[in-house]
Amino acid sequence: MTEPRPAVRGDAARIWSYMAETYNVRLTAEQRAMFEQWSQDDPPNAFERLRDRRIEAAQGNRNPFVGR
Repeated sequence: MTEPRPAVRGDAARIWSYMAETYNVRLTAEQRAMFEQWSQDDPPNAFERLRDRRIEAAQGNRNPFVGR
């Protein structure tokens, strides 16, 4: 598996975590642990939080893994 570059790993982790929770996408324990680490290592930046707010305004839901 090719991994994303470190600067966007947190973004990818939060997307996958959202998909797993919202749409029952199955993740292994190893994947969950990796995504949690990626999210800690690359926390949401201002652009990701803004994007999340815009998505919420457009479709009425947000990614709880992004935070505010």
